[in-house]
Amino acid sequence: MTGNVFQFAWEVRLIEWIQHVISLFPFLEYVFEALTFFGEPVIPILVFGMYYLGLDKQKGRKLFLNIIFAQVLSNELKNIVKRVRPYFANDTIKCLRPAAAFDDAMDIHLQGYSFPSGHTTQIFNLAHFFIRENRKRSINVFWIIVSILVAISRFSLGVHYPTDVLAGALIGILSGFVICSVFEKFGEKAAYLLVFVFAIPGFFFCATKDFHSVLGILIGFYFGDMVEKKYVNFSSTDNKLEALLRVIGASLVFVGLNMLLKMLLSNFNLDNTWALRTSYVIRYAIGTFLATGIYPKLFKYLHFPEKKEA
Repeated sequence: MTGNVFQFAWEVRLIEWIQHVISLFPFLEYVFEALTFFGEPVIPILVFGMYYLGLDKQKGRKLFLNIIFAQVLSNELKNIVKRVRPYFANDTIKCLRPAAAFDDAMDIHLQGYSFPSGHTTQIFNLAHFFIRENRKRSINVFWIIVSILVAISRFSLGVHYPTDVLAGALIGILSGFVICSVFEKFGEKAAYLLVFVFAIPGFFFCATKDFHSVLGILIGFYFGDMVEKKYVNFSSTDNKLEALLRVIGASLVFVGLNMLLKMLLSNFNLDNTWALRTSYVIRYAIGTFLATGIYPKLFKYLHFPEKKEA
């Protein structure tokens, strides 16, 4: 798996300058690492879970398609452009925190490509959604500030160029605008169709595992939500603690099944490219399907009774 090197001189100089400042004030590295966490995939997934499984199921569906569409576009562009990360191309730039934190920083397959920034895409996509749905100025300002700081953290840590984060911000906002508009004007089925039309081709040309994980989540939720509507039809809750417990339970189901399937599939020869891609899709599809379509059947046993007024 190889990549392309292209960069502007000002981008390299900017990253070098910021990393020089970080070397003078080491605590800044921890600040940027903390900021970049807000762009991790776990954040939009948890927010989606709070809505879909807890507070507002229909808004959760719209948020899911919003998030997934942004990730589909971002990952497909990564695999089309194939821009390697700054620290691969420049000895003067350090990787202060790998994109895939627990994997080999020098393994392109595990770390993925640079353009656009997935973290920036996610946080701007999420910010667009909440600004669109919310009219409180203080909350909207919060999302704008956090999004900008996450974007800055990505090239400060050496894993993206500034143009990567600019593209990520644009994709996050535009993808959110398109999906929310289609969902609101033409309905949920039209929004699903749009996402699948863009997602299916990526299975054949995307080489990074992130895309196939996203595709698996999309397929799993589509069928899980279908089963939920027909056979489960759980009720949303105003109780935030109950909503949180529902999300924790779903997370345990998803992670547990994913780990189990990973162990089971490790017994097969997955060196073949197509087999490996398919294994990611299967793992994430099954985990998502059970966490969103079957697990909610338990909600009637975990329901908190409403407080009676005195």
